[in-house]
Amino acid sequence: MVSEPNQGRVGWPKTFDSCPNCGEIKTLTDELKAEEVAAGKIRETTHIALLVAHTLIADPGMIDKTLSVPAIISAWDACAACGTLYVKHAHIQSVMRQGPGGINNLKL
Repeated sequence: MVSEPNQGRVGWPKTFDSCPNCGEIKTLTDELKAEEVAAGKIRETTHIALLVAHTLIADPGMIDKTLSVPAIISAWDACAACGTLYVKHAHIQSVMRQGPGGINNLKL
């Protein structure tokens, strides 16, 4: 079972529309996506991220006692102008454990 993202947390989700270094709005994946859409290889609605990361918000000593833990799911990209790597979108979601210490059901 996957919970609704953010679970009523104030200030979440977080979305960053431009590079924090130079202010550019285009990213490396924006450029690649435009080329692939133009070539008919992917749809315009396809979501692309340079890197997707999840960070569990849990006490390692307690994680085996819980069935699910909250996690920050973040999509990272790089600025097309200066190359700065930054978070484009992040949200909080409960994820289910899958076996000892594993997690399942991540969504971006």
